Amino acid sequence: MRRLWIITVGAVLLVTVSPVWAGGSWFEPIETAIEPGDTVTIVGFSGFGPQGDPGVTAEDAFFGYLEVDRSQRTGGYPDVHAGVVPIGQFTTTDTGLGGWQQYRLHLRFDVPADLEPGVYNVVHCNDPCTTTFGELLGGVLQVGNPSEAVIRADAELPDDYDFGQWAPVQASLDDPLVAELAEVGTLARTGPTSTAMLVMVGTFLCLAGVAICRWVKSDVATGSGGLHGA
Repeated sequence: MRRLWIITVGAVLLVTVSPVWAGGSWFEPIETAIEPGDTVTIVGFSGFGPQGDPGVTAEDAFFGYLEVDRSQRTGGYPDVHAGVVPIGQFTTTDTGLGGWQQYRLHLRFDVPADLEPGVYNVVHCNDPCTTTFGELLGGVLQVGNPSEAVIRADAELPDDYDFGQWAPVQASLDDPLVAELAEVGTLARTGPTSTAMLVMVGTFLCLAGVAICRWVKSDVATGSGGLHGA
């Protein structure tokens, strides 16, 4: 994991360059201002499928983990150790575009509600863990509003690093393959008021309307007061 974390920090320092750097690419969150308990979508791209295990293909399942305790690292790569929390299974899409975007992997998950503000490593692997997916190495997720000291410690930044350059990593919404995931994520994050609640309210009103209409028809037919009074 040490190797993965150091490489990932390199990606953080070079967030303004291409998604592919030094032969690797990264999982990046779509959302900003991420807080404990939030639902987050991370996305990454690879130009080819798994390479570390000849028995594993792009059709196999890959899973994500959030590293919450770096002290449990074993020094291997990939390193799904005792200090990581499972966050779910990635959805793998063959985009058909070729190049570095041949495959898109994305995962929606809930950030643990009890997570302290800080910068956390994202690890991925198949199960049992033998290989990562293609050129995807990992990622980082900033949660809450950690202090400079916490960020420097979590991200293992060098002492001479200019902290003024630090900014949380975010996937580019200018990319249509990212933007379509953001639209789904926004809909999901708005809760039931955006879709399910409207359907429920609409259904209720329709049913109520039918009942009222039937009542009026019955009123007219019988000549009773009903809605119109005595």
